[in-house]
Amino acid sequence: MGDCYQKLGSDGELAIFDDETASYPRLLEALKKCFRKAADEGYEVLLFLGEFDELSFTSPIFYNNLRSLWGSLSSRLHYIFLMREDITDQEKITRWGDLTELVLQNVVYISLLNAKDASYVTEKISEELGVSLSEEEKTLLSQLFGGHPYMIRVGVRVVDKADGERHSLEDLKKLLLGYYELKSVARGVFDVQTAEAKEHLKSIADGQKVTDQPESIVFLRKMGLISKDNQGHTMVFGELFKQAILGTKNGGTKAIQAPSNGDLKVDEQTGAVVFNGRTVEEKFTRQEYLILSAFLQKTNTLFTRDDIGDILWGKQAYEKYSDWAIDQVISKLRKKLEILGSKGNLLTVKGKGYKFVTSS
Repeated sequence: MGDCYQKLGSDGELAIFDDETASYPRLLEALKKCFRKAADEGYEVLLFLGEFDELSFTSPIFYNNLRSLWGSLSSRLHYIFLMREDITDQEKITRWGDLTELVLQNVVYISLLNAKDASYVTEKISEELGVSLSEEEKTLLSQLFGGHPYMIRVGVRVVDKADGERHSLEDLKKLLLGYYELKSVARGVFDVQTAEAKEHLKSIADGQKVTDQPESIVFLRKMGLISKDNQGHTMVFGELFKQAILGTKNGGTKAIQAPSNGDLKVDEQTGAVVFNGRTVEEKFTRQEYLILSAFLQKTNTLFTRDDIGDILWGKQAYEKYSDWAIDQVISKLRKKLEILGSKGNLLTVKGKGYKFVTSS
């Protein structure tokens, strides 16, 4: 790997990617040069573009440059767009412009894990995080989250945090079912489905019988979102997902008409962001939530850009760090807070970072 890195350019040539003052055109040209050198050496260049469908704040220039970059090295450069939303959505196709043909070139759907793989992943995550789970706790995670890897990871963290308080298994179940981040992920899985699939999921969660014939049912089954139990009854993949579906049957959470000033805080027990006594979880993306909850747990405290990077990307912060991405997330978060009624609390401390200020 080190030999490959050296072939991409000298330390001086690669240093531009760590230069915060480098202009976008210079970075793009340096990237093209770097990839071209790799291609000339016989390498295939693979770019993973994570959370690609959340880049709603980018300009058309960004997508056009990705298309141009691919065009100059089309036989050697390959993109993998990681998304969770419906990629055939007309609004997204319009936004992507000429890049659309690449995005839609070869669509692969990744299903949830089967029971055996989910058990293995639970063990590996527990080992990675240094958490010792009882067999009862492992069974509980399986019942609540099925084969959803991210839910399992968050669930293990919550169990570890709760262990110090010695919750009963029933209390732990209530804690997990009410935990904001987990509820947000489950609702997100439901929200990205087609209108037809949503209706089928509502029926299944409600205990109604469904036919195996509709195309959307076949798709849901292949994705692992539904399966049959030992009695042949169709069920959704976990209790948390079922709870999220049933919570939408009456129209879901109503929009909040916030006053100009309100009490914004994070519930330490559930992780929910609460405004004037009501949860406002549907207002924020996962990244916005992570940053906001950190601010709310340490109000009036300065967070450097490195701190924000650690919050967003954790152990991968060094590889994924992007000043541009941080600026965009903070900007979107500030606008949403202003709409909610919390105006002027999220401050930029020039040259140092950010802080969420309160009067208390």
